[in-house]
Amino acid sequence: LEWLDGLSAKGLDGQSLNEIGLRNGVLTVEDQRNGGVLNFNNISLSLRRPHGGGAAFSVGEEGKNGWELKVAVGAPSNGVRSIDISANKVPTNNLLLAARLKDFTYAADMPLSGEFKGEIGRDGLPTYFRGEIVAGKGTIVDLNVPDYPMVIDHADARVEWDAGRRVMVAPFHVNAGANRITLLAHLEPPNDSIPNWQLGLSGGTILLAGNDGEAPSIFNRIAVRLRFDTENRRVLLTQCDISNGEIGIAGSGSIDYSGEARLRLGMAATPMPVSVLKRIWPVLIVPEVREWITERVDRGTVQRLDIAVNAPVHTLVRGGPPIPDDGLSVNFLANGLTVRPVDDMPLVRDADMKGRVSGRTVNINVGQGAVDTPAGRRLGISDLTFEVPDLAPKPAPTKVRFRIDGPVPAAAEVLQSERLREAGDTVIDPNSSKGTVSAIVTLAMPLKNALTKADTTYSINLDLGALAVDKLAMNQKLEANSLKVVADNQGYRVRGDVKIGGQPAALDYRKTSDGDADVRVSATLDDAARARLGVDLGQSLSGAIPIKLTGKIAGGEGDNRDNRFGVEADLTAARIDNLLPGWTKVAGKTTKMTFNVVQKPQGTRFEDIVVDGNGTSIKGSLEIDDKNDLLNASFPTFAPSEGDKANLKAERQPDGMLKVTMRGDVFDGRGFIKSAMSGRDQNTKEKSKNFDIDIDAKLGALAGFYGEAVRSID
Repeated sequence: LEWLDGLSAKGLDGQSLNEIGLRNGVLTVEDQRNGGVLNFNNISLSLRRPHGGGAAFSVGEEGKNGWELKVAVGAPSNGVRSIDISANKVPTNNLLLAARLKDFTYAADMPLSGEFKGEIGRDGLPTYFRGEIVAGKGTIVDLNVPDYPMVIDHADARVEWDAGRRVMVAPFHVNAGANRITLLAHLEPPNDSIPNWQLGLSGGTILLAGNDGEAPSIFNRIAVRLRFDTENRRVLLTQCDISNGEIGIAGSGSIDYSGEARLRLGMAATPMPVSVLKRIWPVLIVPEVREWITERVDRGTVQRLDIAVNAPVHTLVRGGPPIPDDGLSVNFLANGLTVRPVDDMPLVRDADMKGRVSGRTVNINVGQGAVDTPAGRRLGISDLTFEVPDLAPKPAPTKVRFRIDGPVPAAAEVLQSERLREAGDTVIDPNSSKGTVSAIVTLAMPLKNALTKADTTYSINLDLGALAVDKLAMNQKLEANSLKVVADNQGYRVRGDVKIGGQPAALDYRKTSDGDADVRVSATLDDAARARLGVDLGQSLSGAIPIKLTGKIAGGEGDNRDNRFGVEADLTAARIDNLLPGWTKVAGKTTKMTFNVVQKPQGTRFEDIVVDGNGTSIKGSLEIDDKNDLLNASFPTFAPSEGDKANLKAERQPDGMLKVTMRGDVFDGRGFIKSAMSGRDQNTKEKSKNFDIDIDAKLGALAGFYGEAVRSID
């Protein structure tokens, strides 16, 4: 006021200057807080000394989004001076910029319009003051997290000084979507009992709209009081009570700015439905966690909610230094919740949850719950943890871990969810599996709105009991009393003692997410097992054969590549009767065989066949069709008996005849002759397939029985 009196007496320059200003100028503001540059075009600014004294200030911008602000303070008259303030579509951000608030990271773009008139007495208090201000549609946003704005549709306040009660009253309204706030603000100057300015909110209602047809939450018992202790440089929140008789929030706190500004705050809430908590949580407060709760937690009741803050103010600002360990603590306890921990996975129902949130971390735990799959299967879920180790990075990393127990078909359906489909597609089909499962699932992903498969890393460890799954290994049914499966983004692995097609085996099965499956099997195959695996050679091969199989199964739906296996077989216990022409062997004679198997839709090819033992040496390849009939064979080395020197080729003709071509120096024909001349039992004849053979043989000598031989065979 003294400055205004000096301005009236001596002019703007201390002598006689009455007005200074700028018209249609360009104003450039360099914001050192964030390094931004703001340009204002067609700016007009004026500071003048009216003829009767006082001062008048105006500033505005012309153009499409023009605005204007005027402030006039009159000269003293009868101990009072007039004051007149008017605003026309003044952007709120411009006022925040002019206030030069350090470390203030919020922005607001609502246009402000209004007018205030009054008189100020010698003590600085108004003798009367009234007016109205209106805020148009806009947003309030934390510039550090611009993706979470608070939208305001309309706000207005009527201000009037009550001289009799010495209090400034201001009823105000705020509309944001379907939400409505109607309250009475009152500002009181120091008095005999309280030597500080006081601000209070009371009366009216807060209406927070419900979602999906839910009834709104209405709070009509509101009492908030702030005290400004300028002598000790403190702002005290002496009371904060917001309730409706059933649900309420209460707290108190202070900001001490005598040195390093420090906020102390304590808040507590009564039990309330989760839906109410989501409504009263302001969008500007830890918006990422609020979004996670809003989108992923439904139903249930919050039994306890406590908030405690005791930290320097600058540590609470985004991008500031870390908050002390005890600087911020939000603790809650809830039960009966419905939670979706991860996108594209089934809901967890009837969950009990507790959690702790600090300025940098989030830890949420679910003790137990139930998962109902889309097909109506149910799993028990327990020990679920959701963790954000650091909220500072953008997007913040998250970790999810939980345990699943229940039937195998239900777990398989969860694994086939979109988020885990890479593992679930091939491991277990829920419609053709039985057994029980106990699994630990771990996931890591960024905390953001839209997640892709590339964003998620996962690890799954399954312990399976009494398992039975159709078409899991080599298109055969797999059974196991106990089996372990490990899966992650790179693929999955099945390992243990199993039954494949009813045959006991040791299985090691590995599948990469975008490649072939590696399979290793150790088993002993009898006649029935070979038939189930598509290697039924009839009476030509009988008896149990220990094998070791290693190979690859072409991966990916629509993959036209062939499955390839390497096989080592011990034929010692097997009986062979012209599996190849002239090759016979009784059980008990040591013979080994190795070969590669190439499976095709139209048949199977046996490549790189090597038979060695008991005088036998055979090397070559053969191919059978999908009915296990021989299509062709080629054996550059064909010595079924010791001393044989021959080669053999066979090929199925279009008319079904098998043409066999044999060349060599010496061949022992006793086995072939014996098999051809001897009869078979009736059952064997019924099972055998009859076909014609055309033999083209050129041999130097054909050995027979009793030392007889035929030479120069053609």
